[in-house]
Amino acid sequence: MGLSTWQIVLIAVVICITVLVLTSLFVYCLCWSKRRRNVRYEKLPIADYLAKNVGPPSIPKEVRQETAKMNAQFYLRGTNYELVEPLWEMGRREDYKYYFLIRSGKTERLLCMTKKGPRCTLNLSMDSGRQTFRNVLRKVKNPFIERTYDVDYVIDRSLCVTIREFSSKGSLKDLLYDSEPTESYVRKYSGNPKPLPEKKIFIYCRQLLEALLYLEDSSFPYTHLHTGNIIMHNDICKISDLENSFMFIDRYYEPIFKEFSMKKPTCFALADLNVIAFGCVLFELSTGIDPKQLSHLEAIPPQCPESVAEIIRKIFGGSDNDVIPSVEELIQYPIFKNVRIPEKFQTEPITFELMQKEMVKKVRKYANRLVSSDALVQKKRKNKRKPSGRSVSSPTASPTVSPPTSPSEARVSAPSPPPVPASSPAPPPPPPVCPKPPPPPVSDSAPPPSTGGRSAFLDSIQGFSKGKLKQAKTNDRSKPK
Repeated sequence: MGLSTWQIVLIAVVICITVLVLTSLFVYCLCWSKRRRNVRYEKLPIADYLAKNVGPPSIPKEVRQETAKMNAQFYLRGTNYELVEPLWEMGRREDYKYYFLIRSGKTERLLCMTKKGPRCTLNLSMDSGRQTFRNVLRKVKNPFIERTYDVDYVIDRSLCVTIREFSSKGSLKDLLYDSEPTESYVRKYSGNPKPLPEKKIFIYCRQLLEALLYLEDSSFPYTHLHTGNIIMHNDICKISDLENSFMFIDRYYEPIFKEFSMKKPTCFALADLNVIAFGCVLFELSTGIDPKQLSHLEAIPPQCPESVAEIIRKIFGGSDNDVIPSVEELIQYPIFKNVRIPEKFQTEPITFELMQKEMVKKVRKYANRLVSSDALVQKKRKNKRKPSGRSVSSPTASPTVSPPTSPSEARVSAPSPPPVPASSPAPPPPPPVCPKPPPPPVSDSAPPPSTGGRSAFLDSIQGFSKGKLKQAKTNDRSKPK
């Protein structure tokens, strides 16, 4: 029995639909397989990254904190300390720095775990590099700098571990906001700060200047000064977080540094970053306002004492050609100089060994450098082009006169022509006006007009080359055999 026409059409349509479905399914399976393969390869570096770090922001907060706690417990396993409690929200860097309260007997200490920054180039995977890093930080001993009791670097976690004294009073920022140091960073600094009295400002700032001068005399790299890194101990403030520079992590006042370099590139090129940071600290102590909340620091609030406002203007005011004072010059200001520092607090600069000097020099080179300032680069390029423009010869001079062969000659010849000896020909105007110089003994063409010193130098070269030419003629072997 034959099939009707509509049955044949129906069968053909079903076959076409089946082929299309199977083809689409095959293409989808092929694409899904490729995508799965690519995703697997993409996840390998991320998994390796997670294994070596406390955890990137994409990981849940609880997982990162639990991982950091396990790292702290693992590190303390071979020490005399025990973990009391983690201080998760104590600092502002939730992904780079973790704090733990630890105890040995009745003594409480603060354990800090700092993640290595992406721009860090120190070789801390070798035992020699880690030992050098430990010795550098342990050598810092000053009454106004937080002492580092222990320091280490965990290779498989890329973490710097430091143990220092725990202060129940917290930092200078905690003093301004009248807050507890173990509270949440966002919560405790959301209130209204109160400026410090003038007498307290002068005492604390003199102590900070003594610490900065000690680090400067020791060539120790440190540019992380701010009120959160200044710890209070019985009315004595101490600088902390010395390891930040060695881990190459971001600075708190980096936006202010960049703005300063954009507005005053010439002044910034000669400035000390610690002096700019000190000016920000002085501004915050006297006004209670964080400098990062302002667009500029030239407009000083009326509550700022005039003696302090004068120093702030010296640092942030003025023109681009003004030079801001150094740390040593700031100490000589009467408001700081009149603060008495006991002799027992005076310490000698650090003496580093060879490998320690190399590490310190490498870190210091980065610490004193600002991260990409386009305005400063353009200013330097503009200054490089200026000398070449001034060294162009006078328009009345002959085009046959050769330009100076070195930059020093260009600078000498730019303002006015040098004195000419009596035996040499007259200087420009051009050669047609000058008396004809006597022909040299060997050369067919006269040399260009020059000073007596250059002509004597050329004569000595001619005399030497003449002898060489005679020797070359006697040893001529260029004729064919």
